[in-house]
Amino acid sequence: MREVALAMIRHKTSFLMHLRDFKPWIVNPGEWGFFAGGLSQGETPSTAMVRELWEELEFVPRLLTPFNTFQFTSESLRVHVYHCSLHVPVEQLNLHEGQELGIFEAESILTGKLVSQKWQRMFPITLVSMKIFSEFYHHKSVYEK
Repeated sequence: MREVALAMIRHKTSFLMHLRDFKPWIVNPGEWGFFAGGLSQGETPSTAMVRELWEELEFVPRLLTPFNTFQFTSESLRVHVYHCSLHVPVEQLNLHEGQELGIFEAESILTGKLVSQKWQRMFPITLVSMKIFSEFYHHKSVYEK
């Protein structure tokens, strides 16, 4: 079972996502997703999440809060989910993986497709990101609409 850590980064009432690269050998190429990465051997999920956010964005959250762990049996995947706030201007982030960053309202994310400003067209959201966000969005103690 592959283990991954995933972060939903909140910016005011919206969420930061990235359009994944179009490389055919990566998981979900050309789809929007939250920032995530695999755990290295002996690494805790929270340590992996902090490392991934630094590698992908040069961002270190002030507070990384665990939300839930999801198991996707069909994909042999366990996802440790965290959430945090973006405490720096988006312009200070340096995207190292993916085509572009986007900040989207919850209602837009729940449609399953988001527009790319760079490519001027819609791209789907990864199925894993959709399932996790839907659960997060409907969990009132974590997300107040």
